[in-house]
Amino acid sequence: MKKLGKVLLVVLAGTVLCGGGAIGGGYALDPVIELQTSSVLEGSPQELQRQLDSLEGVVDWWDTVAEDIAGGDQWKVVHVGGPTQGPGLELDFQVNGESFEHWTLISSEPGKVVWEVDFGIFKTERTLSFVASGSGTEMTWHERGTMESPLLRWFRFMPTTSLLENFENAMEGLDASVQ
Repeated sequence: MKKLGKVLLVVLAGTVLCGGGAIGGGYALDPVIELQTSSVLEGSPQELQRQLDSLEGVVDWWDTVAEDIAGGDQWKVVHVGGPTQGPGLELDFQVNGESFEHWTLISSEPGKVVWEVDFGIFKTERTLSFVASGSGTEMTWHERGTMESPLLRWFRFMPTTSLLENFENAMEGLDASVQ
């Protein structure tokens, strides 16, 4: 029985040390994370602006995107506050009735829309900018967030390829929604 107590003590000490190392090491990591990708879309800057800064436009956009990624889940964009267009617009993105993102429109000016996106465990500033480029519009999706939790900061070492692909798919859906 004494031997079992020593084993449990070693396991407990190891767990505390590993947990403490993960938390302490997390504090040493930069809390800011940034991702960015660009794509050329067919829609005009004016069409994209209308889709990105209004309740009706965002609903149309995400209805188009959800057709491709829903996988049987029920997606819904719900107006939860503020005006239906322009800064102050607040939206909840829900899957099967559960909120997974809360968006608040911070600013909207020609060529640029900025949303604060709250994922519950951290927030990002999502800047969607667009400029006429040849026969289309170059759109840039820039995401910048601060991971307050030292444990979340370890996510910076995960591959970002799938996140960037999600942004690109969302931009394609945006383009399709204005056609």
